[in-house]
Amino acid sequence: MSAAATVKALETPVMDSSYSTLLQNITDEGGYAFASMATLAAGGDTRAAEVAKEMAWEQLHSGPWHSVGPIWRDAYAMACLHVARNHFSSGEFKISLKALDMGLIMGGLTLRDDLNSCIKKVSNALREEDFNSSTYNNNSSEHGQEKSELFGDQEIVSSQHFNLPEVLQLLPSRSLSCKKVERKSGISLEGFLRDHFLCGTPVIISDCMVHWPAKNKWNDMNYLKRIAGFRTVPVEVGKNYLCSDWKQELITFSEQDILIPDYCFAGDGEIRSINAWFGPAGTVTPLHNDPHHNILSQVVGKKYIRLYSASLSDDLYPHTESMLGNSSQVDLDNIDEKEFPKVLDLDFVDCILEEGEMLYIPPKWWHYVRSLTMSFSVSFWWSEAVIEFINPKESDKPVSELIKETTGGLGVDYCYECSGVPDLLNEAIEGSKVGLGTIVFIGVGLHLSRELKYISLFCGRTIKGSIYGGVRHQTDLLKIVEKCINKV
Repeated sequence: MSAAATVKALETPVMDSSYSTLLQNITDEGGYAFASMATLAAGGDTRAAEVAKEMAWEQLHSGPWHSVGPIWRDAYAMACLHVARNHFSSGEFKISLKALDMGLIMGGLTLRDDLNSCIKKVSNALREEDFNSSTYNNNSSEHGQEKSELFGDQEIVSSQHFNLPEVLQLLPSRSLSCKKVERKSGISLEGFLRDHFLCGTPVIISDCMVHWPAKNKWNDMNYLKRIAGFRTVPVEVGKNYLCSDWKQELITFSEQDILIPDYCFAGDGEIRSINAWFGPAGTVTPLHNDPHHNILSQVVGKKYIRLYSASLSDDLYPHTESMLGNSSQVDLDNIDEKEFPKVLDLDFVDCILEEGEMLYIPPKWWHYVRSLTMSFSVSFWWSEAVIEFINPKESDKPVSELIKETTGGLGVDYCYECSGVPDLLNEAIEGSKVGLGTIVFIGVGLHLSRELKYISLFCGRTIKGSIYGGVRHQTDLLKIVEKCINKV
């Protein structure tokens, strides 16, 4: 039985149930033409689906990413689902999968469950088609010979001798001449917590990736070609993201080949992001900091990494623009000594991260990264289970913006507001996570509900509290705070 016969249609239950609401919200943002095309696409018009996808794409690129209305990201995801569904029903699985991947990359969170479930179905159909294809029939010895001749036994990074003196010529001044990052083997979770996590000290952990399938598999070009299939994900390529020649290209990885390190559960927090990084020798990530705990795992190849303490932030000349506020203006490969004199004498630690090693980077520590060979890395970001206190009197910025700065632009999972002031109620909404945030209004009268900016709630946020009855702010607030502190 063919793959097309096995799975005749893609199911999109989330989109189907919220379709009218989404179209109305898109129309309210001026998307009348999109709504017309999307309606035709829902009826099976493939051309209309492609047009709707292009319309949403244009909106996504109408300005800086942070200024794009969230509803247009959902519109793009909707259009991608229409394109995928129509091509899938015609047996065009590769085109269908590419549309779904683009929806996952560029679309909003509202339809993510539909995208993921459809990707599984299309991937299964492609695997079945691939298995049944005579071109990839592994029972044919003749095919096996052709496949070997086509791909060869290719290592991405060979085990040839590494010339350190030559490498030093490429690195920033003073590299590997000061204090190096401490290396430890067999470090326990207790030791990691005591000696590094709690005091915010970087460390290289040298023996925690031996059991990773990726350690060997990701250096095998034949394996990568086999597992890549036709999936589409973005990968950064170029010197660095501050340069004009920086771009993103597309490649695929298998998440089954990596394991989340136990260290990522230190602090009783949660995983925020897992990213795979691929790049040629010479790829540079400029000096920047991240808001979360980070374990950078070197799967294939080598990287040079330089770290500056978070306490040195003011001396590292951060960009003044909010979008690049976590990036330094200093180009370590070509330091302008007149413009940035303070950076010359700052203390740092550095290292060459070898294959099979993990580097713990504490939050807000500044780091510069250069690939010394072709490189595969995986970074694990996680956050502590802590409560942040923000005093709005200490800044001219809106509270929601301060919250997002504290959380790396993500917003908070839960936001409690007990003043009843309409502006602050709206700030509580804006400060919560798009697609996941829950806002609890405490002690708010029902008459204020009409003053809320409900458009923000259409981005997947949830509103609770006495605006709908049920919470007494003088007695219940203390209980809520106690639950947060005790993580009940």
